[in-house]
Amino acid sequence: MIAKKVSFVLAGMLLVGAAALCSAQNSPSGKASTDSSVPSDACEGTVGEGTVEVLNSVPKQEEGTLCKEYVPLIVKKTTQSWWSMIPMEARPPESRKGRATIEFTIQPDGKITDMKLVKQSGDDALDYAAWMAIKNAQPYSSFDKLLTVPYLKLRFIFLYNEKPESERQSEEAKPPQTIRF
Repeated sequence: MIAKKVSFVLAGMLLVGAAALCSAQNSPSGKASTDSSVPSDACEGTVGEGTVEVLNSVPKQEEGTLCKEYVPLIVKKTTQSWWSMIPMEARPPESRKGRATIEFTIQPDGKITDMKLVKQSGDDALDYAAWMAIKNAQPYSSFDKLLTVPYLKLRFIFLYNEKPESERQSEEAKPPQTIRF
């Protein structure tokens, strides 16, 4: 089984883009999977600010459609909605930091169900902006003609003036610079 994940990064509060890349990965056991469905972490790409994870399984043959067509649409629409909701305290000069995580389900008709704030940022205004970004972006495009799954369960991690986990880890892995004088 393979997981699907889309990363989106906003550096200095500038929107970076809306392209997603798909990359298949081997199963955790290192053996080829004979399963015809794939859970999260096969979609990876830079599309905005934070991370989007697909939490339910999808058939392998639909992976490209999910990664290259549907998820980028969801991310773009949510990012556009979120941009207008970002509170003033998260913008310069204050640039308050935070990370809000929201999980929700998209039905085949594009409507949202089962939305919940699973990790608070520590600031109600930042949490509210993330919540309203998703609420205001709905309904999303229907996927009933693109995918055969009965629903899509997504996790959005909204980053306010923070780097994604992958960037922070790569910076931590760098050796310290030696300064000679």
